[in-house]
Amino acid sequence: SEDSAVAQAIQVAGFLGSSDRVWESKELLLGYRDDQDSNTLAVDAALGSLLHTIGDCEQALPFLVSAGEAQDNLEMKLRAADCLIRLGRLDECETLIDTLSVGTPNNYQIAMLTAGLQRGRGTIAEASGDMEIAAAFHKAFRAALNQASTIDPTRPGPYAQLVRSLVLEYRRTLDRDLLEQAMRYLDAAAGIGQTSEELVIE
Repeated sequence: SEDSAVAQAIQVAGFLGSSDRVWESKELLLGYRDDQDSNTLAVDAALGSLLHTIGDCEQALPFLVSAGEAQDNLEMKLRAADCLIRLGRLDECETLIDTLSVGTPNNYQIAMLTAGLQRGRGTIAEASGDMEIAAAFHKAFRAALNQASTIDPTRPGPYAQLVRSLVLEYRRTLDRDLLEQAMRYLDAAAGIGQTSEELVIE
């Protein structure tokens, strides 16, 4: 049947993608777009996920948006938000994150995306020379990371980014309180079995 042919194509495309044959995977999926169920857009979901994984957010975004809406799929919408950050479309990302936060409060991935959004805004402020506003965004970046670490204290990612951000801020300001905060996060990371060397790699 048509549905099973689409399902098989998605399965084969997944195998190709995981075998570093991304172009073939993409072309296979594109060939089945017209045959997919418009209520689920499973091919769009597979295309969006594939392209997002290889960092091609320009092409991934429309597929992620369409599949996310059709399936009301949080994972697709989170990937779309990540793409918006990478593409510098921060206002759109903020709107999407706000909407997702209402439906899914205290979500680790949403907290991490919020951190990415604030970091992006801080980078823009720095580039324009507005260091005071940049510092405020960096503070919001760390607040979001701290929230993520509270939601799921077993993941090292937030600790690594917090330590890096605090050390960079210390280098700019020489405020020793920032170093003390960094040390507290290092201690928290050690509590989940992460060494300082592993955090640097993370």
